[in-house]
Amino acid sequence: MNTIEQLQSELQKAEIEQANVTARVKALKKSIEKENERLAVIKDAKIIVQRLDELIWKHFYPDWQSDDETLTISDDNCFMYFEADIKCIFRDNNIDEAKEYILEQIHMQSSAPVESYIKEHLHMDKCIDDATIRKDFAAALKSVKHGDDLSGRLDWSFSPRDISELAKLHKAGKFRKKIEDLLTDCNFHSEYSMMTAKQYDELIL
Repeated sequence: MNTIEQLQSELQKAEIEQANVTARVKALKKSIEKENERLAVIKDAKIIVQRLDELIWKHFYPDWQSDDETLTISDDNCFMYFEADIKCIFRDNNIDEAKEYILEQIHMQSSAPVESYIKEHLHMDKCIDDATIRKDFAAALKSVKHGDDLSGRLDWSFSPRDISELAKLHKAGKFRKKIEDLLTDCNFHSEYSMMTAKQYDELIL
């Protein structure tokens, strides 16, 4: 190979390398752009979820006033609080009608990407299941083989109202073993002890 051919070969290699670098730079810029767009959607979604939570809660509980003025909801737990409030709303209202209103508000308050993100990260089916159980503990307990089958579906938690409903069933002699298993599995040992000792007055609202 003479000098000209060698130089032309090196030039061709350099041009190929340059084209590869250019393509790589272009791909990296595109990836960065997409990541920035994703992060912007997440940021907007968290802001809108906090706004939606307050708006929707006030729609269903117009007379409600917080007894904890120091409570602040951070970006990191806003979806958790939103889901907790949705569960309460579903428990106290017609689930289908409440769900329709909530989804409508999400649509109205959000851009298309933000709406998709909120719906993807909002566990609506779990909220419905949770509220359905709490609306009718008797039906829920009847539907399972063991009381602790409901534990995870209820996030191992009960409100005073829930305990009151379970105490009424236990006092009436209904699903006692399942209720006791459920309370034990959820670490509500004091309530378990009170029910088994037939000390219902402090539990029933």
